[in-house]
Amino acid sequence: METYKAKADGSPDIQDMVRRLNSFDLAVVAKPTKAFSELDKYLLDQFLMGGGHLMWFVDGVHAEMDSLSFGPEFLAYPTYFDLNLTDLLFKYGVRVNTNLIQDIRCAGINDRRSISPWVYFPLLGPTTHPAVANLNAVKGEFVSTLDTLEAPGILKTPLLLSSTNAKSTPAPHTVSLGSLYNRPDPRTFRIKDLLAGVLLEGIFESTYANRIAPRKAGNALPQIKESAPTSIAVFSDGDIIRNQVNLINPELPRGQPLPLGFDQYTNIQYGNDDLLMNLTDYMLDDRGLMETRTRDIKLRLLNEDKLSNEAAKWKAINVALPEVLLLLVASLLTLYRRRKYAR
Repeated sequence: METYKAKADGSPDIQDMVRRLNSFDLAVVAKPTKAFSELDKYLLDQFLMGGGHLMWFVDGVHAEMDSLSFGPEFLAYPTYFDLNLTDLLFKYGVRVNTNLIQDIRCAGINDRRSISPWVYFPLLGPTTHPAVANLNAVKGEFVSTLDTLEAPGILKTPLLLSSTNAKSTPAPHTVSLGSLYNRPDPRTFRIKDLLAGVLLEGIFESTYANRIAPRKAGNALPQIKESAPTSIAVFSDGDIIRNQVNLINPELPRGQPLPLGFDQYTNIQYGNDDLLMNLTDYMLDDRGLMETRTRDIKLRLLNEDKLSNEAAKWKAINVALPEVLLLLVASLLTLYRRRKYAR
């Protein structure tokens, strides 16, 4: 339980808020659903300017699987602009788009009959950056794309990408369970490496460098217009760091949080947990633990498009080739015996 100081009129004590925020090296903004006030943004901006690190997990579109419990489809609609974060992240060099990634390389969902591929849950591939190299695929849920923007002096490094068989659909967009039973047409999934996670590193200029500080901030803290070297990570999915809760295992209490990245329906452990821990270690310059975790065996994902197109060929080869080889060996042995005993 935490307590916060407040003034006599009930308004928060800004200096107390700043002191609490500055007691941390890294702030994680996870799946915000309400608009940030100018004071909130200013405090986060100044936290960054003071050398703090920021990690953002932000949805561009409102889309939740719970909505399908009320019907076979629902409307996914843009919400990013409602968060009042556009100017803040734009200044730092990134934009969250209001669309949805659909990817043939995806996780499955339980339709009460079987586990079926769900293109709205892309399996995002980590890049070769040290913070994410050799990690298992990261499971996303209703992921939007990111764009990087001009920001002088800022190094922008992709962290998570879609597969080579993906596409993006602008919101509003109708998400229907019917797509589970209609195999996606690979010809429409021809976009590769859609960006879903990016790391920004360098010396950042304050969003408020040429603006007046919010009135509520008053003179509570001196305004810093340029940061020390620091970093920001932005992901266009708030669910990447959300645990599933137990719904099917009778040996665990119902509703108990499961390990981050574990899919209880397929018993697959994705790389979401290592992503969060490795990136935290990297941003806070604790490389030893990060390097230990990245020695794990990587989950090798199959090319679903190639698998579908060449399945019949490889099945035929696997069935016919052993028989052909057996007949060939038998024929050679027969020929050898005939020649031997003909003498």
